[in-house]
Amino acid sequence: SEGRKHADEDYNSMGAFIGGLVSGFGLGALGWGLGFFYLSFKDREIPESYTKDLSVVEYKDLEKGYVDKIKSDSRSTFSAGALIGIASLLIVANNIEKK
Repeated sequence: SEGRKHADEDYNSMGAFIGGLVSGFGLGALGWGLGFFYLSFKDREIPESYTKDLSVVEYKDLEKGYVDKIKSDSRSTFSAGALIGIASLLIVANNIEKK
């Protein structure tokens, strides 16, 4: 849809990846869960330039595609970062335990 296309152009998932990395390393699985929950309910703003001339039906269609795409991308990128963070935490903890 048009909304998904705009979301692809607008959204940079690097912040979600770094957030996942930090959350996973700092809090393990709890950090992943809390971050994933947050991203699932975070409000997303659609730039007015995309919506100013749309009917209500067109707006709802654009909004659904835009928001769904960003939420999906942010959750999957966050999860990838969190898994790397958790793996790093386990490696560090294992090395500390051996000393």
